[in-house]
Amino acid sequence: MSVLPPEGEAVDFKFEAEEAEFTLIDGSHPQVETAANASGGRSIGYLDRANSGMTWEIHSSAAVTAELTFVMSSSNFLDYENDFANVWPLLSPQPLKTPDGGDIITFTVNGQAVEVPDAVVKTDEDGHLVVTNDNPPPEGGINGSVNMAWHEVSFGTVQLQEGKNTITIMLNSLNAANTATCPNIDFFTLTVADAFLSWFTAE
Repeated sequence: MSVLPPEGEAVDFKFEAEEAEFTLIDGSHPQVETAANASGGRSIGYLDRANSGMTWEIHSSAAVTAELTFVMSSSNFLDYENDFANVWPLLSPQPLKTPDGGDIITFTVNGQAVEVPDAVVKTDEDGHLVVTNDNPPPEGGINGSVNMAWHEVSFGTVQLQEGKNTITIMLNSLNAANTATCPNIDFFTLTVADAFLSWFTAE
């Protein structure tokens, strides 16, 4: 039985990103990865193919306004100022906007576009980190230094309807080679008052 939080009190409802339904490109992207420092030990990575993406279905007991926050890690090995050339092993802070202000991802809730924040997902407090055989990533990191640090990224407020709600992220093409990039995703939270949220399950 679902119990509503006290009236007017905002509550964080947490949803693991790896429960997504994937739109795959090349049969393998994106993927669920093992990450020791991620919530539940898993996260979503390989977000590097244009027109790939993921969808989550959430049930809300009422129509409410929610604050949406994603927990993300930089997976950026591209030079945003040089036609997104691959610069491995230099891991860089990862913006959600291109240098000219374009959206790296298309984000929708119930089919309605949501503004992508002009945010940058850090690598660590020092910014850039070069990973070599002599300089391995911190414990918990995988694929070089990917997933070494997780950061909250606010997507502002979204409108949820009573019943089923569909949240979708799709990756946009960045250049003629259809390169795409999105930070790795650990989980997201929806903060609401006067409603109970859970995974949607078909009756």
